[in-house]
Amino acid sequence: MARLAAGAAMLACSRLPLLAQMPAEAGHGEFGLWNPMAFGAVGDGKTKDTAALQQAIDECAKAGGGTVVLPSGRTFLSGTLTLKSNVEFHLAGGSVLRASPDRDDFRALGSLLFAKDASAVRVSGTGTIDGSFRSFFPPKGPNGYSIPQPFLGPYDPLYEKTNLNPPDGRPRMILLVSCRNVELEDFTIRDSPTWTIHPIGCDGLRIAGISILNDLEIPNCDGIDVDHCRNVRIEGCNIVAGDDCLVLKASRNFGDYGPCEGITITNCTLESSSAGIKIGNEGHYPLRSATVSNCTIVRTNRGISLTNRDGETVEDLLFTDMTIETKMRTMMWWGSGEPVFVSSAPRITGAPVGMFRGIQFANLACHSESGIYLRGTHSAPLHDFSFRGIDLLIEKTTNIPGGFYDVRPDDTPGASGLDKRSTAGFFAADAEGLTLSDVHVHWSDRVPAYYGAALELHHCSGVSLEQVTGAAAHAGAPATIFEDVQFASELRRPAVRRR
Repeated sequence: MARLAAGAAMLACSRLPLLAQMPAEAGHGEFGLWNPMAFGAVGDGKTKDTAALQQAIDECAKAGGGTVVLPSGRTFLSGTLTLKSNVEFHLAGGSVLRASPDRDDFRALGSLLFAKDASAVRVSGTGTIDGSFRSFFPPKGPNGYSIPQPFLGPYDPLYEKTNLNPPDGRPRMILLVSCRNVELEDFTIRDSPTWTIHPIGCDGLRIAGISILNDLEIPNCDGIDVDHCRNVRIEGCNIVAGDDCLVLKASRNFGDYGPCEGITITNCTLESSSAGIKIGNEGHYPLRSATVSNCTIVRTNRGISLTNRDGETVEDLLFTDMTIETKMRTMMWWGSGEPVFVSSAPRITGAPVGMFRGIQFANLACHSESGIYLRGTHSAPLHDFSFRGIDLLIEKTTNIPGGFYDVRPDDTPGASGLDKRSTAGFFAADAEGLTLSDVHVHWSDRVPAYYGAALELHHCSGVSLEQVTGAAAHAGAPATIFEDVQFASELRRPAVRRR
């Protein structure tokens, strides 16, 4: 079966050059290819081609499947397009699919490309999807862009149904709901007005070799938000986003789709105004079994962010072989330069507290403005965290003031959203089962007054330290601060009883 699939893929690729030889009136399924120009598409970037593009997709699906190809050198202006099972939507090199500037073109479904309950869908090619973000934002003011409502359409992950389709909402670029065996490969998406790719409840999703190039000043324009999905692989992608680049979550409005699990992310390059990689649910649904490896995070406000605010369980995560560079950004963006940030707390006073357990970090090279930060709560401590092979250089590289950790979202009464304290190389509070092995903290020559100890632990038990090195940032200050810390004792093999 694998050979058959590979052969079919090669045959499809060999057919694509034939499209360039077709006249505009051709393309009604010859060679398994469908040309939107044959259905009346203009491709001038000014005429709305939604109906012609959709007709090409529908006819391709009716024929049992095939490839709809956007010809090179053409720009197709469009509202929502609904993808169908067994149809490949191919953006030939030099082609552009541009989002319509009219919000009403996205109110029904909320995205430029949409699929629901579909299987074997593929979006491919080296062309470009243009989100036209300037059409959905007011002009930029002296303090940056004001923030419109985030989502159009009925598939809102956070808000009540009565608040759907706000007047100033924004479309996502690709929205996949309950789909199976989907591939997104090689194309570029630029200037998304809000979340760029949002799969919900999908099983079997591969995203490979794509570039997402969003404006770093646009809020909420996440790269990829994997929501209640299973068996997902993201590889070789380049993502620049004003907000989080890669997000794993289980949003409150999609609980029927079950947990988010079985995720692999590898060989990606990420740059963000907020977090490079974020794990953060907004509902009482588990998130587990994910591996992130061989990724590079640069010029980002926070490297890896794990937040737990709504009583969920997040477990069995591995982050390995990564380089992380952080730079503080203004308070518009969550984060304070931490290479790794973990926070478990109730969203509001009295709400349930979730659990983090079985989280591993290995072989991280970090150059950051702040240190690693882990904080649970007295009632729900962090469980079984390990850090192995961590090299951390802390250097002040911006003029943005520090001396705090940014713990937003924090909606408890009177909360500022900031944990104001000296910046440690490695800070942990309320953790059970914490292992640090081959962990090294270094300070640069630029050492603000608020830089503090190399290692600071509060209310931690089962702590194991091995080959942990580092001095305080300032001469004469303590290298370590321990409050209510209990160290782990080695497990002893029970004596063997001999007869």
